[in-house]
Amino acid sequence: MAGSKRTIILILIFVILFPVPDLYGKGKNEELEVYLKNLPAEKRDEISRVAEDYTIHAGLEEETFYTDHVTLEYLIKRPPLTAAILRELGIRDYEITMDKGGTFHLDDRRGVTAEFEQIYTAPWKRVYYGKGRYKIRLLPGLVINMAGKGIVILEYTKDDEGEDSPLYINLSFYGKTESKVLDSIVRIFVTIANLLMDQKMSSYISDIRYISEWIHEDPEEVYKKIEESEHISKEELIEYRRIFLSKHKTPAIK
Repeated sequence: MAGSKRTIILILIFVILFPVPDLYGKGKNEELEVYLKNLPAEKRDEISRVAEDYTIHAGLEEETFYTDHVTLEYLIKRPPLTAAILRELGIRDYEITMDKGGTFHLDDRRGVTAEFEQIYTAPWKRVYYGKGRYKIRLLPGLVINMAGKGIVILEYTKDDEGEDSPLYINLSFYGKTESKVLDSIVRIFVTIANLLMDQKMSSYISDIRYISEWIHEDPEEVYKKIEESEHISKEELIEYRRIFLSKHKTPAIK
């Protein structure tokens, strides 16, 4: 144990005295420019600082969802409701709420807390920006409470209009830590940090895939599991029925 502590101290001394050069973002990020140009100047400048000098860049490409556009849009547009459905189905214990200003508050119960907002929306695309904390284990004995700001780009596509044609999801994350010392530590272990972020994002996507495919295949079964939920309102149940059960027998709401 003492040896591990000495190693950590030596690493900290090294990164403070000899910060490593930037390994990732430096300069204009063309991928993000199109999403930022219509934002207010103050918000655009704040987000550009993350986009142009990010510490971590993680991404998932072409994740396949055997669901339909309506179901996926339904879940993406309603983060608090999606989290509530995931809890009711016993898939994951996320908590997401939204305040009156439209900011979402996330606690994934597995080390991540965050506040985020949607900054860009278009058909088949969403961009989010926020700040958060992630308790991350870089090496045995080296656990860092990583805090910073991040940008998430979510895109989805479909090969053709066939009912059984799957959707393909692309997810990118750009993150910047909140302090120079922490930034230097993460840059040294950037491969590990990126891998851990990839795993975290993959877990989120897997949860959304599971629930979207379940609703797509059997919306009535899902409804039966959520209709007594204390976390889902009558209005949300009515909307679910309108979207997914309009061609089915509609049970009465108690």
